[in-house]
Amino acid sequence: MNARSASALLLLLAAASAAAAQDEGLGGEAPGPPPPLPDLLRKLGEGTMEEREVATWELSRHGAAAAEPLGEALEAGAGRRRAHAAEALDALRGAAAAAAPALLRVVKWSPGPKDDVASEDLDRLRSFAWRAIGRVGGPAGAGAALEEVRRCAQQSFRTAEGTVPGWTPDAAGAALRLGGEKERKALAELLLQALSWPVKYEPLLRAVGGARHESVVWVLIPVVDAGEREARARGERIREAKEKADRLKKDPPPEEPPKPTLPIVHSILKEATGAQLPTAARWASWWKENSPYLYWSATSARVRVDEEAQRAKVPTATWRKDHPWPAGGGPDPAPEPPRLGGALPRTPPPPDGERPGEGELPGNG
Repeated sequence: MNARSASALLLLLAAASAAAAQDEGLGGEAPGPPPPLPDLLRKLGEGTMEEREVATWELSRHGAAAAEPLGEALEAGAGRRRAHAAEALDALRGAAAAAAPALLRVVKWSPGPKDDVASEDLDRLRSFAWRAIGRVGGPAGAGAALEEVRRCAQQSFRTAEGTVPGWTPDAAGAALRLGGEKERKALAELLLQALSWPVKYEPLLRAVGGARHESVVWVLIPVVDAGEREARARGERIREAKEKADRLKKDPPPEEPPKPTLPIVHSILKEATGAQLPTAARWASWWKENSPYLYWSATSARVRVDEEAQRAKVPTATWRKDHPWPAGGGPDPAPEPPRLGGALPRTPPPPDGERPGEGELPGNG
C-alpha cells in the first residue's frame, strides 16, 4: 500500500469513528438547528412512531415558538393527532405557556358522533394535556384540575369496582403543582370521603397517590390516620362483642374483617417515597423534617429529598436559585433525544447561506 492510499484509509477510518461516536451519543458535532416547524408538525400528525418521537424532541428545541402552532393542532384533527400534539406540548415544559388556553379547552373536549377517536387516544390526549397544564396552567389550571379529579371520583363512585379514568393521576398532579393548601386539603377530604363509599376505593386512592408531586405525601397522611382510627375502633368492637358473649355464656360472633385501608395507603406511600414508616405520626414527623427539601423526580418516578439543600439547611426552592440542578437532575429535566436502535437522531445541517443569524429562531421563517 502506498503512502497516498494509507492516508486516504486513515481519513476514512477517522470519519467512520466520528459518525459512530455521534450515533452512540458519545461525541461528534453538536446537533444543528431543528428542522422547520411545518415539517415537524406534519411528521407529528402523519409520521411513523419513530418519526413522531424525533419530531417531539425537535419541537421541544424550538421552545416557545412551537407552543402556538401546537395549540392549534391540539384543537383540530383526529384524536390521535391531538394526543401527539399534547405529548409535544408536555415536552416543551414551561415554554408551552402560550398554549395554556388551548390545553384547558381540550381537556373538556368530548368527541362527537362524527369524531373517530379511539379510547386509548383520548386517554393519552387528556393525560399529556393535564401534565402540560400542570406546568403552565396557573391558578385557573389548579381549579380546573381539582374539578377534574372530583369528576373522576364521581365516575368512580358510579362503578362497582371503583374504576377511575386513566388521566386521574395527571389531573391530581396538576392540582398539586399549581395549587396550594386549598387544593391539598380538598384532595385529602375527597379521599377521606371515599373511605366510606359502598364501592371499592382503592383505585381512587392509587390514582391520587400516583400524582407526580411531593405534596401527595401530605395528602395521604390523613388517610393513614383514618385507617388507624378505624383499626382501633374495630378492635374495640371485637372486644366488646367478646365480653358480651362471655356474660351471656355464648359463643362470640364472627370477627368483622379489617378494612384494607392501611395496607393500601402504606404501599402507595412506599412506592411514592421509597420510605416505609409504621404510623401516621411517623409520616407526619417525616414530612415536617423533609418537606422543605422534597421534590418529585421525573427520572426516578418518585418523591426524593434534595440532600444537597438539606445539608446546607436551606429550602430547595431557595438553594436552587444559586445552585442549579445538574444536567438531567432535579424535578423536571429537559427531555433527552430519543434513541433509535441505539443511535441519536441526526439533524441535517441547513444549506449554505441559510444558517440562522444570532438570536433568530432556526426554522421559523
